[in-house]
Amino acid sequence: MKITNLKDKDLNALDGLFMQFWGESSDIHKMAEMFQRLSKDKDYVLLL
Repeated sequence: MKITNLKDKDLNALDGLFMQFWGESSDIHKMAEMFQRLSKDKDYVLLL
């Protein structure tokens, strides 16, 4: 297992994980908006 900081290029893979584990796709546009907001906040660490 390799844990790294999440990058915007990883969002499609993250959507694939949502599908694999919960059987549903996420809204990739909302995910990207939230990622942009949280990635600028030093109180959040986004890992993949």
